[in-house]
Amino acid sequence: MSAFGERWRVAVWNASGLTLPAGGVVVRYRRWKFDSSGVFTPEASGQSVTVGASLANNTGATSSAITNNGASEQWLGADFVIEFPALTGTAAADAAIEVYLQVSTDAGTNWADLPNVRRGSILAVHTPTGGNPPAHEAQASR
Repeated sequence: MSAFGERWRVAVWNASGLTLPAGGVVVRYRRWKFDSSGVFTPEASGQSVTVGASLANNTGATSSAITNNGASEQWLGADFVIEFPALTGTAAADAAIEVYLQVSTDAGTNWADLPNVRRGSILAVHTPTGGNPPAHEAQASR
């Protein structure tokens, strides 16, 4: 059983009270699996995905779909590092930037993202505070 399924992607929801800059949230990941003899096998090198659009407050965006169905793939999980950008302005009192792992159940045609992208497994939530919040990094495993 894979945490990823055949197609997966990353979704970001911005509720910080501020606009996220284009390319602001970067998710780095290194996938892993067990080979045919049961040996833990991490991906040779890490990958990254950027949710590229500038995001106004109370909006979301997703990355492109990432496949997990090739003979050399079949990844079971991954370790993630999520990089949040520095922001300009004063964050809302209840500010949050949420990052989700979304899995498609039908090879990437449909996603659980209605009425917005706030669906899936939470990878990280960043709660920026005060004026000009600095960059932040979080880690997660799935």
